[in-house]
Amino acid sequence: MAPATAQSASALLDSLSPSDVESIFSSDDPADYDLQKLLYSAATHPYYTFQPRPDLPAEFDEQSDFVEQNYQFDPAGGPAGKGAYSYDPDEPWRFKVCLGGTGSGKTHASAFKTAQHVLETPPPRERCPFWIIGSTMDQVCQAAWVEKLAALIPGSEIIGCTWHDAKRRWPTAVMLRYPDRRKDEKGGDKVGWVLEFKSYEQGLGGMKAISIGGYWFNEEVPFHHVAEVQGRCRDYDSPGWADFTPIECRDAEWPEAYDKTPATWRFYHLNTEKNDALPADWFPNFISSVPEDLRELRTVGKFTALAGSVFKEFRKSIHVIDWDQFRDLTGHRAIPRDWRKMRGIDFGYNNPFACLWIAKDHDGRYYVYDEHFEAQRLLAYHAEKINERPWEANSPWHGATYSDHDPQDMMELAQHGIHCTPADKGDRSINRSIEIVRGLMMVKSLKDGGDGRPRLHILSNCKNLIREIPGYRWPEGSTRGKSPADVPVDVDNHAISALRYVVMSDWSAVTGGWKVEKKRLKREMGRHGVYLDRSR
Repeated sequence: MAPATAQSASALLDSLSPSDVESIFSSDDPADYDLQKLLYSAATHPYYTFQPRPDLPAEFDEQSDFVEQNYQFDPAGGPAGKGAYSYDPDEPWRFKVCLGGTGSGKTHASAFKTAQHVLETPPPRERCPFWIIGSTMDQVCQAAWVEKLAALIPGSEIIGCTWHDAKRRWPTAVMLRYPDRRKDEKGGDKVGWVLEFKSYEQGLGGMKAISIGGYWFNEEVPFHHVAEVQGRCRDYDSPGWADFTPIECRDAEWPEAYDKTPATWRFYHLNTEKNDALPADWFPNFISSVPEDLRELRTVGKFTALAGSVFKEFRKSIHVIDWDQFRDLTGHRAIPRDWRKMRGIDFGYNNPFACLWIAKDHDGRYYVYDEHFEAQRLLAYHAEKINERPWEANSPWHGATYSDHDPQDMMELAQHGIHCTPADKGDRSINRSIEIVRGLMMVKSLKDGGDGRPRLHILSNCKNLIREIPGYRWPEGSTRGKSPADVPVDVDNHAISALRYVVMSDWSAVTGGWKVEKKRLKREMGRHGVYLDRSR
């Protein structure tokens, strides 16, 4: 029974009525025997019954998108005509990385993706290696093979194994039948894919000089291993994937790659809270024992480098947008004229002087659409740069310019036509403004009455603000804003300060002050871990 045929039987099963299925299975006609076997396999085997969860990107759960194949193999492709993979031009991902929380289903999704590849995609050549690589041989053999792949790959497709530990059924290699050509010229079993198990502790020595047809990194892979393994894929432009919870995040290159994703890579998240295969009480009991600044790591797989981060809600793929939706009829960048515009300024000389331009739409969403950011320049220079941007001081659509409280600097800017309003900097203003910005960054899902979008967007040209946000951190050992003495580390936060001045001052003006706004924030955001001032 060829798995590809059984896979098509799964689709056939979906199209049949219960009475049709009952009729086929009750038939004594030998002609129906093969169809009965196929339908039975489609109905009962773990490979054919696995259904990935529907995607909820705003809630960091993208199992279906991760599992979906975005390539096919062309036997006559490639420069030498030996065959090559071709990719969907809209999804050219050669390397998919699944970051998931503890128990989120990431390993099972990767195992299914691997089984799907070797069962339904013809190998580039006979005995073509597919590498499965984990932290240690014991770990990869047990977790990837015994607990996952051994159940997903039908036994009828396995020709033979070589063993790392035969008693424990831990293989070094598993040979599979050729998917669509079952016998060789002599009538023997034809070997197609060979699953080869490797470990990071073996080093790079065993990962050279051989051409492979794909790979799966199970558990966090040392970053320099990725390039070496991908180098083995050059003959066929082979795909690969990885899954891990970045508990240690030993290599700084991983968060950097996440922030600046290579053109042919794609990162996905899986959310443990969305895994309905877990016992109902397991996750609440588990997560309650995890330190609060590590809960997002254990829930959706955010990098541990984010531990201590002030703006943990920030995600470039959601909050950073380009200018495509903001262009006038001539194609030039243009924020809608009737949106309210504001500016925020953080003074500095040795530290950078930062000015942000922020628009607020009719639904109350904020868009940071321009920035000026430069150090060791006089105020006259900054005023000149600010005045280069259009600003209609007498227009009802252009509001205040909120700034730090420096009377001399404010007076000098006023001489250049830039009149500043002191930002709302009352008691605990830093932590309160952080709470407001975090609230704006949060995404309210459709099921919770939202529209799946945050209330703060940053245009992609505001590079310094985008750079500062992920690095804005609480000091080590702080209580993350619970105490009035807690404030983030006062380093590399100048564009962030300009942003805080605007949203804090604007919200205070609109809502009637912090006491009124605090009640709404407590209702809406308390369950997300945003700390509110409970002293008043």
